[in-house]
Amino acid sequence: MRREGVIDIRVRFFAQCRELAGTAEYELSLSPSATVAQALEEVYQRFPALGDLRGRLLIAVNERYATPETPLRTGDVLALLPPVSGGQEGDIFELVREPIDARVLVQRLLRGAAGAVVTFDGVVREQKAGRRVRYLEYEAYEEMALRMLQQIGREIR
Repeated sequence: MRREGVIDIRVRFFAQCRELAGTAEYELSLSPSATVAQALEEVYQRFPALGDLRGRLLIAVNERYATPETPLRTGDVLALLPPVSGGQEGDIFELVREPIDARVLVQRLLRGAAGAVVTFDGVVREQKAGRRVRYLEYEAYEEMALRMLQQIGREIR
């Protein structure tokens, strides 16, 4: 049922947010000009236990990451995702010249505190422009590549 002067959205709580809120979903009514920031203030008032996560939550609206300024409309779904956990200091960023054995790397990274190790294995395609590919030669600006890997590591925390 649509009401004049308000928008109705659904708030979804995930993982730690769900535990702190005590529910997986909540219906919220807001002013028509409401933004994510205003919705969050309402959520923090209704679910004070979430206050410990203030400023650290990942926010999505309709399955897309959102900023506090993102406007909301009737029917939107606001998802509250807890901060990503894990990631240890002492990350490993290396450029190597010898073939990479992902299994060896995984064993090197497994520690008692690790909940997961993710790898990406690229492979040489069989053909390029109708010619058989036997190997790749890769050249990089190594200092810059290493710096960019470290930056990506910081950003994903």
